Amino acid sequence: SCDGCRMWWLYQILACVFLVIVATAEWQYQRFWKQIVAAGNPAEIGFTRMLYLLHLLFDRERMHLVASICDTELPICLRAPILWMVAKLMGCNLKEVKGSLDSFRTIGDFFSREIVDGARQIDAAPGVVVSPADARILA
Repeated sequence: SCDGCRMWWLYQILACVFLVIVATAEWQYQRFWKQIVAAGNPAEIGFTRMLYLLHLLFDRERMHLVASICDTELPICLRAPILWMVAKLMGCNLKEVKGSLDSFRTIGDFFSREIVDGARQIDAAPGVVVSPADARILA
């Protein structure tokens, strides 16, 4: 039938677009890999494609967009699933969260949250840097 032919062509076009996007991303990754080799890998990241994806999201040109998304108020019914997914992607320990995920209005609120008392020990040794963030200091 004619509708079946249209759907077949639509799937072919979508498959071609997808392949072009994947090929372009891989080509860009190969260029990015050369920069990683030249600059070194001080964070010792084994999965460099993840580093590339983070670079795509958090590069200076796109940071304003990402910051706007993080400051957008989430619908109450979607807060817990979205924040759970973000926490899993970023490696956040949800057992440390004070309150429920529904209580955070934005992704930014989640990342500036209070944690349960005693969840993290603060090293009092001289010369130690203490960071209040879910992060790792690389330099």
